[in-house]
Amino acid sequence: DPVVVGFARAKADVLYDSDFDKILPILIHGDASVAGQGIVYEVLQMSNLRGYYTGGTIHFVINNQIGFTTDFDDARSADYCTSIAA
Repeated sequence: DPVVVGFARAKADVLYDSDFDKILPILIHGDASVAGQGIVYEVLQMSNLRGYYTGGTIHFVINNQIGFTTDFDDARSADYCTSIAA
């Protein structure tokens, strides 16, 4: 996440004079990375800070349950790991 977002921000600054409408970072995650890795939430929390803003990022999240050892019903209170972002 931080590599893609940082690359997009640098590209916008250097090549497009900070015109964020000319870039669109796209990230693909498994559901365990959203719920279990703090780096995804850190990138989301920093996304509106002046030095980290990119104009938006598309996150495709595959709800595949591969990264979890806990039963689906006991893992979280919503059906999808992205429900917290809604």
